Amino acid sequence: KALGLTLSQRNLKTSLVALLLFILWGLSLGLLFKPSAPSFETLAFQALMPGLAEELAYRGIAPALLLGLVRGQEPADGIPWTVVCITAIAFGIWHGLSYSTSGFSFDPMSSLFPFIGSIAGGWLRFSSGSS
Repeated sequence: KALGLTLSQRNLKTSLVALLLFILWGLSLGLLFKPSAPSFETLAFQALMPGLAEELAYRGIAPALLLGLVRGQEPADGIPWTVVCITAIAFGIWHGLSYSTSGFSFDPMSSLFPFIGSIAGGWLRFSSGSS
């Protein structure tokens, strides 16, 4: 429960609208940056693996650790904006970092869009009561 792994949802209509907006956000970014045509395998992998692991880590585990919920405490009412911002910053930095033979680099645009989406995802996690 501390991780938000519940089937119960508060604000179901709002959550569904937010999910639709997330899909539109992703499609818009795809059209904006015009990546090469992906294969079915790439689409299936991206739809299932990284997204699920990232959401569990950045919307479930990290907020629970930051709030101390893993000690069996009940989450406070409302949205803990400090926790949402901390996890959004970490999420953005993670997506902006890259490594190649020349070393580490940081791309601010690759960081900005995940950061913005993470703010919305954090709000959705706490307003719906579920990761």
